Amino acid sequence: MAADGGVQSVRRAIGLLGCLGGGDASLSLSDLSRRMGLSTSTTHRLARTLTAAGFLEQEDRTGRYRLGPSITELGQLSFHRRGLHRVAPELAELARITSATVDLAVRNDRHAVILSGGSLNPDSGVGLRRPLHSTALGKVLLAWDPEGGADLEALGPLR
Repeated sequence: MAADGGVQSVRRAIGLLGCLGGGDASLSLSDLSRRMGLSTSTTHRLARTLTAAGFLEQEDRTGRYRLGPSITELGQLSFHRRGLHRVAPELAELARITSATVDLAVRNDRHAVILSGGSLNPDSGVGLRRPLHSTALGKVLLAWDPEGGADLEALGPLR
């Protein structure tokens, strides 16, 4: 067990997936190792395990890793089971009427995660995650926290 009570290998696997959540569509094993601060052998074992489970894929030609179909499946299940897919027509109509960018986002810790809307750039991943304090959308999520948990102290230092 890790010092914070979590399982180190699980934290590392999640971190490895997180490396591919930014602007890079695929990364080499050495890139992943460097970003994670892990040895190549440890990173390779993690990547091999995640690939076997479908959470990563390895490109045949380059050997680089990218997010796999299991990630897509879980994301789609979450999106639909929450009923979020039902708002697409309203988002489109609101964008048309206002000529403004309209987004749907949920709070994830200190970030607004944009799930649908005009701010998304699916090719690059840019726009998917933004600090709560630095966007109007994030401030709305803080102001209307359904559980009253908008603990501003928990946001830590704001850049």
